[in-house]
Amino acid sequence: TSKQDKNSVWFDWRGEVTSTSFAQPPPPPPRPTHGRHRAASAPGMIILSGEHAVVHGYTAVASSIDLYTVVSLRLHSENEDSIRLQLEDVGLDFSWPIKRIKEVLSHLGSPFSSTPTLCSLETVKSITALVDEQSFPETRIGLASGVCAFLWLYTSILGFKPGTVIVTSELPLGAALGSSAAYCVALSAALPAFSDSMKLDALIANVSARKSRHPDALCCVLNAIESISKEWSTIIQSHTVDDLSVTANEERLRELMEMNQGLLLSIGVTHASIETVLQTAMKHKLASKLTGAGGGGCWLTFTYLYPRSSSL
Repeated sequence: TSKQDKNSVWFDWRGEVTSTSFAQPPPPPPRPTHGRHRAASAPGMIILSGEHAVVHGYTAVASSIDLYTVVSLRLHSENEDSIRLQLEDVGLDFSWPIKRIKEVLSHLGSPFSSTPTLCSLETVKSITALVDEQSFPETRIGLASGVCAFLWLYTSILGFKPGTVIVTSELPLGAALGSSAAYCVALSAALPAFSDSMKLDALIANVSARKSRHPDALCCVLNAIESISKEWSTIIQSHTVDDLSVTANEERLRELMEMNQGLLLSIGVTHASIETVLQTAMKHKLASKLTGAGGGGCWLTFTYLYPRSSSL
């Protein structure tokens, strides 16, 4: 459950998401692609096991959820002279004159390569300068990196073609449901159709710093997390059907989730508010864990296929 918007997601460990509830109605699905308009969408996700370990090359188990980010792109005629980004859910609207973008990013050259290219430090500084020229509310300054990503992807794929990109999302921001990944994936899917040829970073950096200080200990923890992820994967792919096997697997998954959270606590990525939820769940003999980068946001609570307590 997201403490921000009171959205909730329920899924069957043997299959996919079974239901969701929304604090607000979901946005409409992408409109059909035609002419000079394209739309693409990408789902959010929950990490069942392996968050942070996956950053260091270890196994993780994740599931998509039916909450989507939608990116709509419309190219303008050549006599229009701006690239525009509208983040509808947070009420932000950015626009850059093509002339200004060419001035700042002229070193990228043209035509733009179809080969994947790393964003150089020089380009990062140039794009950041463009973003800094926009007016960001203090409460939304964390979105600046997402706007930088937009400018890099747009100019790398479409060059200096004028156009408008509109982003809508069902995913709450900063709630560990993969909103950043969904945004980048949907954006990356919408842009090539026209081609001619946050908090998060700090948490990951903290784990990396701890790993550099205690390499042997952290490798043991990450190996343990990977073992849990692999066992999770084996269980949910076992296709058990009889009640006895289902019950046994549920108990194994509950224990694995409990151990996973303990390991995440040991690498310093949990949060006091999440620990409060976990303690509440434990009173009802339920296991919970954070999902995603941690530091707040959403958590998972494992419930049984056949509830064992009326208090649930």
